[in-house]
Amino acid sequence: MGELSVKWSIEAPPDVLLDAIDAADLNPNALVPGNLDAELVFPSFFCSARSSWMKALAYLYVRNIDFRLFLFAVEDGDVERWRYLLQPGMDTETLDLMRTIDEWETSQLASLENKIEQAAQILRATAVATDDLI
Repeated sequence: MGELSVKWSIEAPPDVLLDAIDAADLNPNALVPGNLDAELVFPSFFCSARSSWMKALAYLYVRNIDFRLFLFAVEDGDVERWRYLLQPGMDTETLDLMRTIDEWETSQLASLENKIEQAAQILRATAVATDDLI
């Protein structure tokens, strides 16, 4: 088994995510197309600065745009080993099932999910002018 790298992913419709990428002054090549949605991964070749990725994320939160936020791990550079949906939050049934498998890990994920939601509420409450970056 190789070394695991933990990454973050924002998934949203390509046009919406491209607007967020543009607002964060990221290279448009940071957009990774998918079957239905696209994603922005941090860290990645075209998105190596945490602050830029956070600006793209804030862009979506401030504008109340629907998207999905994942925490995932890859092994040996590209083999995905696990992926957790953090936003929107996991339903109670899924969390209960996860607790039967690994209670400590599930508690950690639930705590992270709560912190993300608290930050999201603050960002969503922010008034934003149409020409503001975030």
